[in-house]
Amino acid sequence: MWAQRAADNGHSAAKGLLGYMMIRGLGGPADAQGGLALMQAAIDDGHVNTMIRLGFIYATGEGLPQDYARALELNRMAAEAGDITGTRNMAIIGAESGFTVLSVDEVLALLDELDRDGHPDAQAIRQMVEERRAALQAQPAPQPQPVPNTNTTPPPLPEEPRYWYAADGNPAGPVTRSEFLRLRDAVTRGGATLVELAPTDTSLTDLAAHSLRHRPGAVDQLVRDVLAGSGDLAEVRDLLAAGPFTVVLGRGSVAEGPGSTVAAAAALLD
Repeated sequence: MWAQRAADNGHSAAKGLLGYMMIRGLGGPADAQGGLALMQAAIDDGHVNTMIRLGFIYATGEGLPQDYARALELNRMAAEAGDITGTRNMAIIGAESGFTVLSVDEVLALLDELDRDGHPDAQAIRQMVEERRAALQAQPAPQPQPVPNTNTTPPPLPEEPRYWYAADGNPAGPVTRSEFLRLRDAVTRGGATLVELAPTDTSLTDLAAHSLRHRPGAVDQLVRDVLAGSGDLAEVRDLLAAGPFTVVLGRGSVAEGPGSTVAAAAALLD
């Protein structure tokens, strides 16, 4: 093959062409690494067409992994060597990369250069750039992704059960033992009226204006009974109806599922 003989004799254009054919698998089995070595040798000789050809391969990912930054670098070398095709390709690569390797302003500056040179592709490339720009602007902004938790150590159990605090029916997030103590302070110092629904006595039972008992895992049924106001529960219902009020929800023990607590919260919000 003449290209092989010419490349062996150090002909730069032949090295670049043969390397391109080897990377693309033209005329024989593909040899990406061998072809890349030949093309790089031609580039080291200053062969501009090889810079552009290898830039095309990196821009399209046909034969080598796509690499817009490397494609841009190669075409910049060609442009600096005086080849307007390098400038043309830089504008296309900037747009095709989603303006990641070149900003919109940098791409537009390249298009102005093509216009001044009277390049026949300038108008078509400008239209492509504007279409790409409009398509990107129409896309929704990316949402931050949660950082995966790589800590496999289970968290320590709190000294007391965790509670979910909601003020005036609006969820406000989890509270811990310190908030539990703060609630007790609201009763003892702030004059708040406490209604307690629990399966057993707690440290707040003696402070509660009403302390009602439910079967473990059945707080939702007790809430519905309170809201219905039957029998002795009418006074509690009237107290809640007078509102506003603050609700503290939590499971009686870690053995209980969340279903009953969630149902109780839903009934209160209704």
